[in-house]
Amino acid sequence: MSTIQPVILTDDHDVLLGFYTQLFGAQEIFRVPEEGPAFYVGLRIGDTDLGLVAKAGPGAGAAPRIVLSIEVDDVDVTLGRVTALGGSLNGGPNDMPWGQRVAHIKDPDGNPVNLTQPVPGETAAPTARRMFELLEPICLVTFLADECNEELAALGHRTYWDGYFASRAAPLGRVPAQVVHAAFYNFAEGEAARHIPSAWETIPPEASVAARERGSAASLRRILGPELAGSPGLVRAADLTTKAATNAPTEGRVMYAAMRTLPVPGDPVARLWHSATMLREHRGDGHVAALLGARISGTEAHVLSALAQDIHPPESFGRIHHLPKERLTAVMEGLRDRGLVDADGHFTDAGRETRRRIESVTDDLAAPPYDALTPAELDELTSVLEPLTAKVVAAGSQ
Repeated sequence: MSTIQPVILTDDHDVLLGFYTQLFGAQEIFRVPEEGPAFYVGLRIGDTDLGLVAKAGPGAGAAPRIVLSIEVDDVDVTLGRVTALGGSLNGGPNDMPWGQRVAHIKDPDGNPVNLTQPVPGETAAPTARRMFELLEPICLVTFLADECNEELAALGHRTYWDGYFASRAAPLGRVPAQVVHAAFYNFAEGEAARHIPSAWETIPPEASVAARERGSAASLRRILGPELAGSPGLVRAADLTTKAATNAPTEGRVMYAAMRTLPVPGDPVARLWHSATMLREHRGDGHVAALLGARISGTEAHVLSALAQDIHPPESFGRIHHLPKERLTAVMEGLRDRGLVDADGHFTDAGRETRRRIESVTDDLAAPPYDALTPAELDELTSVLEPLTAKVVAAGSQ
């Protein structure tokens, strides 16, 4: 055993994020899931890491508000000794996307304890993963803040999803819904067709993508405030992010290649958002390739993501719970037939390894843009992004 990490149970991640960020200079290092309401948010204060966990997650019913997270040499071996010593098992083990194998137990008094073990080869996040952690909150203003939706609504888009599909798919041109479905990958059959091409019939795609940029830049500018938004550090972050985002190969990267056809904004705030979003689409294209290589469909990917977050049954996950019951049943049966989930709908060892491998391949495939930066530029980009991202994270990208 080498480290003990506190995990704080919370009703509201954003309130605690603001508290620890403003009081102690905490930095968010990752969150799960990456979009939507968070289950787990990792923070770093100085040299110490701690986690904020939604009370609905493992250990939520326990009285303590702070849970010990203890790193062990071998999670599985330690689990084998728990019940003999009077403890009980409470979930897992699961291989998590931030490079740890995690299990949940209770001590003889019922106190929750998390057991963690570094996954070999993943103890140090690669450059692509660190850049993703720093840039993702900037990209999320598009989906979580009000300005983008307001700009799209002002154009005449009737719903959030009309605006989402019309603006995100706009760089592809006036393609059929089948093409959008293929490029986006993780939406269920027929979901793209509910919005494309109808969302473009009265509103040109070019107008939608311009509204998306205006709204996103306005959100980012508001969240950062005039001092950070007008700082030399932001200009430098925009310049270096743009250098990375405009120097990667486009082969096999449909969404990234489409965004590369758009003009890069001159305004530094808009340019930072635009380039961060290009890198997000580049990573997304690679993630699709990783899923295809593992023969995991978009809906199956959501199931694996839910299981990695200890959401059970996985069919209750927010990204898929609305799908027809027969469709979800077929997906789960397919995963069972392949040995990725067991009869109770939990991960098998093969399922955990598949999920781990997909995340690892995604990181590897997201690395090429950063080859355009020197080591000194990478260090500088990290340095100038950190205060910007911390401010955005403290606001919940809203």
